[in-house]
Amino acid sequence: MNVKRCLDFQTELVDVAEGKSNASAEQHAIECDACGQRLAELRQLIEVAARNHFDAPAEMIRRAEGIFVPRKRTVFAALTNFGLAGARAVASDLNHFKLVAEDVNITIMIRREKEKWRVMGRVEGPQPTSGQHSAQVINFSDSQFEFLTESLEEDLWLDYADHQICVPLMNA
Repeated sequence: MNVKRCLDFQTELVDVAEGKSNASAEQHAIECDACGQRLAELRQLIEVAARNHFDAPAEMIRRAEGIFVPRKRTVFAALTNFGLAGARAVASDLNHFKLVAEDVNITIMIRREKEKWRVMGRVEGPQPTSGQHSAQVINFSDSQFEFLTESLEEDLWLDYADHQICVPLMNA
């Protein structure tokens, strides 16, 4: 094996692996074991890269699927009305509105308390397994929830077994 000569054929070996004709590179690969092995590796690499998909072993797929949390269907709660309580919001500094998402009715009341917002609500219908706003976990007691937040810019998320409900608080 002549290292200088082998280096001269590296680009040509790639061409040969891609199916292009190059008699001198092909002859060199026949005569030089290292370049012959390199050509075989390049052909295998090109073959694998050309596949539309990779067939991983079933056990590897099962383990990989176990790593990821399945995506839940997301439902967005829609504002239904403000009602009379919404009309009094200016006078009492309390905003009250209702939202609906599939078979869940959500009543939200938001009140300003110094530099924060107190968010109180009730879920009617199937009960969520948990809730979250910003970084805080929301606990439910008898279908009701309450929490303090500095901002209403982030949505309230209600988690169910097979879906999640996004409740926008910027309606307040």
